[in-house]
Order: sequence, then C-alpha cells, then structure tokens
Amino acid sequence: MEGFEASSLHLRPCSLEDYFNIAAEDGVYDLIEGILVMKEMADQEHGRGAAFWAMTFNNEKPEKDKRVAMLNPSVEISSDSTGNSNKGSRKPTVLRPDMAIGKLPSDKQRRAVPKESQDIMFPKGYPPGLTLESTSCNPTKDLNTKPKMYLDSGVGRVHTLHRDKRGKGRNAC
Repeated sequence: MEGFEASSLHLRPCSLEDYFNIAAEDGVYDLIEGILVMKEMADQEHGRGAAFWAMTFNNEKPEKDKRVAMLNPSVEISSDSTGNSNKGSRKPTVLRPDMAIGKLPSDKQRRAVPKESQDIMFPKGYPPGLTLESTSCNPTKDLNTKPKMYLDSGVGRVHTLHRDKRGKGRNAC
C-alpha cells in the first residue's frame, strides 16, 4: 500500500500480506474483515502497564513453562466473533492486544494452518491464554467489543486496564 500516509489508510481494504508490512512500519492498525481500522491513539503511558506485566511474566516464569508474554502480537479472530456469518468469506480479522501470554504453535502446527495465517503470531486455533488491553481515551472498543471477540475466539482470559478519564493521575486521558 505504497504512496499513502499512515493515517490515510483508515477504513481501506487491505490484504493480510500488506497488513503485516504496514504493521511493521506503524503498528497502529487492526485488520477487521479485510479492512484497516486505526487503533485509538495512545499516549506514552498507554503501554507501560502491559510492558511491565510482560517483562515480569517472562522473568519470573518457571524455566519449563513454554508460554511467552509478547507486546502487540497479532491474534487471528474467528469470523463468528466478528458477526460475519458468511462462512465463504475469507477476509481476515487480526487484532493486536497490548500484551498476550500464550504458547506459540510449533513449526509443524504452524505449517498446518492456512497459508494466509502462517505469519500471524497466534493464528486461529492457537489463541493465547490471556490478552491484556489498556484502554484508550475512548475506551468503548477496549471495554466491550475486543473482549467479546477475544473470548469468542478461544482466548482463555481477557484483562483490561481501565484508565479513568476522571482521574488526575499520570494515566488519565
């Protein structure tokens, strides 16, 4: 999707391959049924909680524990949880939680998923055990829509760090 400013890509159709190229450069979009959706703009404090918990988990877990905590990993969402009842539609939905903890598919398992899903960190059928979202200044999507989509796709637990607008602390919007 060359020749476009990052913010001008909002609500444009996009292939999964182009999404990964854009996400590597920007990381500010989710891909919902083949359409780019700009994430709410985050301030510097937005990801601090997720980064702290990811670092703590990775440093404190037992050595035999094969789960990993990752910041902004790609998670494929099943079409059932997006409200897309057209089973023939193969338009991908990929969300990027602020953090996820899970066991990544093995190389053999990854080769068995559809080709278009092989570059997704947690492809359909291999959801993370936990996702963590930190709310933006407009938290409706983070508090309502995303948790339902994650749970419907098999994520074990969904946690949301709610930054209250009324607060006067560093995390208030």
